[in-house]
Amino acid sequence: MLTIVSPEDNHGFLSNPITLTNYNNAAYTCPMKTAIQTGEPVVVRHKEACPPYSQWWRKTISNDYGTVLALPIIYKDCTIGALNIYSVDSEAFNNEELMILLELAKDLAYGISALRTNEKHTKAMADLALSEERYRTLFETANEGILIADPVTQKMEYANPAMCNILGYTADELTKLHVSELSHEDDLTYVLSEFQSHLDGAKTLSYAIPLMKKDRSRVILETFSTMVVINGKRLLAGFFTDQTEMVAARKEQMQAECKLRDTLEKTVEVIAKTVELRDPYTSGHQERVASLAEAIAIKLNLSSEEIKGIHMAAIVHDLGKIYVPSEILSKPGRLNEIEYALIKTHAQAGFDILKEVDFPWPVSEMVLQHHERIDGSGYPRNLKGSEILIGARILHVADVVEAISSHRPYRPALGVDTALKEISDNSGKYYDKDVVDACIEVFKDGYQLEHHEELDVGHT
Repeated sequence: MLTIVSPEDNHGFLSNPITLTNYNNAAYTCPMKTAIQTGEPVVVRHKEACPPYSQWWRKTISNDYGTVLALPIIYKDCTIGALNIYSVDSEAFNNEELMILLELAKDLAYGISALRTNEKHTKAMADLALSEERYRTLFETANEGILIADPVTQKMEYANPAMCNILGYTADELTKLHVSELSHEDDLTYVLSEFQSHLDGAKTLSYAIPLMKKDRSRVILETFSTMVVINGKRLLAGFFTDQTEMVAARKEQMQAECKLRDTLEKTVEVIAKTVELRDPYTSGHQERVASLAEAIAIKLNLSSEEIKGIHMAAIVHDLGKIYVPSEILSKPGRLNEIEYALIKTHAQAGFDILKEVDFPWPVSEMVLQHHERIDGSGYPRNLKGSEILIGARILHVADVVEAISSHRPYRPALGVDTALKEISDNSGKYYDKDVVDACIEVFKDGYQLEHHEELDVGHT
């Protein structure tokens, strides 16, 4: 009788006439256990059954058997089971028979291993087929366009229905095309450069790419591309979303915003000129302050948007003077306390007029703060240091320099040197030090206030 036992279980996977209840008991020894553990054949005869096999024979083996042979089944230096042969002959299994049976054990080991390998291969092929079916389903039903190309030859290899729908081709038509046939001449250099990026080592890229539809119209696609391996071949897979309408809408929105800004700027300039008509002595003052403030902001390396906002605030920084009686604005002598208090209301008044306007910059706040001082002695809120917007700090310095340099009803122009000395002497006290330094540098670079003869500023 034969039985084959695996070390992975106690049940024998071809037949099992013997119960191995105590197989894993360290104190319980049987031939098959020894064969599996040592990798050597074991022969036990009934008449010789003595420790360590006497207990095993007495409990499990019928007296009808005279000899038990256990042969290890070894494959690639690993024992994968044991072959047990039972004989009624107490003198069974001589050396010649043993050699034949050892060969049989080797053949069994090879066959069992082949069966296991074939089972694993069959399962792997089934899993692969299922996986391929899943990926094919995803490929065919994806909402995104998928286009796979050879990055070297730049020829299309695969296209899913969504990509065909985007470009207006059938899958057969697309897979016969070269990338140059999907690009307008003006776009080809850019498109080819993206292919080259992958050949140069880029694993994944995300970008917008223009392609040409079958009807030769241009389409803008948001693209994510990556290198993949299909059937052992390195290919470039691109995932595309049509952004043509969104890009067009964005362009229209930008044009509308630019038009709105232009209209807003022109409206603000008209308002500013209206204010200056009431005060001929300060005609052009706001424009000159805006010009100087912009130059200072550029020297401070502020962003283009910040500079634009500062320019706009400067154009209307004295808008609140529309509420101040023109007799006070053009008074030739010094103002009394009440008149000066009225003048000081113009910052708050300008803020109240502008706060309802939806500027893309904090224009109303800069107008409100343009007379605040670093030490808190300014008006109307007595703000200090960084509490004051950088734009308002720039406006303050530009406003002071322009006012001192220009003619006023109550005094002649004092000149640029005097103006720069004022801001230099009070740098860090009334005026922001960085802004003062930038203003002085602007004049050293040759900046001039329009309509005024400038003095030497080398020692300011």
